[in-house]
Amino acid sequence: MLSKPRKILLATVMVVVVAASLIAGYHYYIQTTRVQLRIFAASSLTNLFREYKSRFESQHNVEIILNLASSNALREQIISGSPCDVFASASIAEMDMLRNDGLIFHNRSRTFAHNYLAVAMPPDNPAKLNSLEDLTKKGVRIVLADFKTPMGNYTSQVLSNIESSWGDRNSKYYQKTEIEKYKSKVLANVVAYEANAQQVVTSVMNGLADAGFVYLSDVAVKGVKLQAISIPPELNVKTSYQIAVLTNAPQLRLAIMFVDYVFSEESLEIIQKWGFTSVEAS
Repeated sequence: MLSKPRKILLATVMVVVVAASLIAGYHYYIQTTRVQLRIFAASSLTNLFREYKSRFESQHNVEIILNLASSNALREQIISGSPCDVFASASIAEMDMLRNDGLIFHNRSRTFAHNYLAVAMPPDNPAKLNSLEDLTKKGVRIVLADFKTPMGNYTSQVLSNIESSWGDRNSKYYQKTEIEKYKSKVLANVVAYEANAQQVVTSVMNGLADAGFVYLSDVAVKGVKLQAISIPPELNVKTSYQIAVLTNAPQLRLAIMFVDYVFSEESLEIIQKWGFTSVEAS
């Protein structure tokens, strides 16, 4: 028969064990019942939105499910009925199409960042490219985003800008004969068209191409190993990123909170950290 002190000790141990089990069960319950917030974002926003995910999850009991792809592909998924709470687009046109279909909450989307284009080369730059003119040389392997994507559309605009300015004999900015018919010369060197901007970056980084047109944010971040050729402002395209809550957002309240976070002071610092231009700075 147990003595009284031993009975007290045993009872204490049982209380501790039960309490520990309850605490563990509570934490498990909290983790397994976290609300899922589904965010569709343009692939060029990958680094930025991964940091948003980490920070927002640490501040709220939520699990963010990121769907990263070209803006046109994401719009098509939304139209087909894929559950989505927040859409961040690299193209205002894609956002407008969703608005016209009544899929944007209160018909309201907001521009939260800007970007520009640049030409990226692998870290060792095997083709020894130093200028936009070098992209017309025979044998240079170029990779572009599909022209149906926002990135591909912006690239097409830049190529046309270069040709109509530097390559037009009637332009005061005319350079030399090598730049005439610039767009067709560059396109003749294209070895692949990728599904989105991030895949262009990956192809160049892996040496599958000598150069690719990318967003400036892809090469402007400290620590990025890609080499780059800048595109003069007068020839470049200023892109705008818009964000909106979806009309049928499963987690409407949290979606609104997330969009508000994107416009917070903390977010402005993150936007600049990843090489984008904030709306305030533009």
